[in-house]
Amino acid sequence: MAPAMNVKINGSIATLLQLVTTVAFVAGTWPIKTNIGPLSGTFDANAIDVTFGAGGSSGSSGAVAGFVFSLLAFILFLVGVIFGFKGNQKIAKGGFGIALIFNCLIYIAFVEVETSGIKYQPQWWWGAGCNIGAFINIVLALVFADKALKIAAGAPPTGIEAVA
Repeated sequence: MAPAMNVKINGSIATLLQLVTTVAFVAGTWPIKTNIGPLSGTFDANAIDVTFGAGGSSGSSGAVAGFVFSLLAFILFLVGVIFGFKGNQKIAKGGFGIALIFNCLIYIAFVEVETSGIKYQPQWWWGAGCNIGAFINIVLALVFADKALKIAAGAPPTGIEAVA
């Protein structure tokens, strides 16, 4: 399969998974670990309440930052995919590369937070798993975008292309 096609496939999968990760910050539940005397332990809270707060308490600043980073990564993945489909691998590679940084930064959401005198820490949840899938696919899309650029520049094929 041509590297340009892999850019489209892996980039699209990564973009979809990053969208799911972004939605995870506001949909469903998110396990929270807290140490409040007899109420210590892990419980499920609404993801939107953890991220943006509820009932007069502020949300997790780390979760808000993670949401923003995830949203930025999604937008840049989308830019990369659009340009990948248009055949402009250079811009696709740039969009994917910058988005990869934001993709990695969403893990700031797991930082312990103190709000209204209560310390809590968001725990691993399904959104983080989708983010790992996006990471893997975008790394593959970056590799294939680089190969497509080299082939377009007339570089001799290496690896699998040289054998085929």
